[in-house]
Amino acid sequence: MGWLRKKLELLFIRLEGRLINISHIVINIENMCSVFKNKNLVLKPGRVLKGANIHGEVSGIWAGFARSEILDWWERRGAEEVELTATSFAERSGGTGQLVWENVPEGHVISAILDHRENPALLKVVTRPANEEELSKFEHPRLPLLRKRRFEAVSPGDEEPDLFSALGD
Repeated sequence: MGWLRKKLELLFIRLEGRLINISHIVINIENMCSVFKNKNLVLKPGRVLKGANIHGEVSGIWAGFARSEILDWWERRGAEEVELTATSFAERSGGTGQLVWENVPEGHVISAILDHRENPALLKVVTRPANEEELSKFEHPRLPLLRKRRFEAVSPGDEEPDLFSALGD
């Protein structure tokens, strides 16, 4: 039954209390190398995350990354800037395959964009090139773009009940 549970978890998400079919959205979670924490809650790609922007609280499925060098391209396609609250982030080392963690400085957020071209909207974490010191530490060429908070803080996620516990493993 474990394989069925994994398949169902990839096809449905919980958004605002409803189960949403996302089978039409391609998200390659296996190759994603980034996670972050808000206190003890670990947030991974494929989850619905909440963030804040000029409109208040917004949410979307974490479905990848947007390079900081081409943010204007995203903006021309209607993407909105979003701030994600996090206490730390990690990148998967290209050398060891292990997650390398770093704290997010107090008063800073992880930058993201919300792409409304899909329904539900997709959230992309904004990345920037790593400098030499960071490349040596993380063994990864890109890192999340951190910036000072401008909008009211929103917790990016809550502990979610296991939707498929009735199926067993």
